[in-house]
Amino acid sequence: MTNTFKITEQVAERFYRLPKVFFTNCRYKKMSNDAKIAYALLQDRLELSIKNDWFDEEGSIFFLFGNEQLGEILNCSKPTV
Repeated sequence: MTNTFKITEQVAERFYRLPKVFFTNCRYKKMSNDAKIAYALLQDRLELSIKNDWFDEEGSIFFLFGNEQLGEILNCSKPTV
């Protein structure tokens, strides 16, 4: 056993975060699981934009994530997205 990490191990450790409130607060009980996952995907993309300084002088953050791409990941149609 070594104390080193390989880049392939780090890539495998990536994950999306879902707020617990989506599952514990009655306000979100009727929210579909796809919507919850879409939130996590969009939040991840937002964090990437912040990390890469993709924002303007007014502080508006830019990120690209089209409905088609989101639909492919969620395995649903564009109108569903």
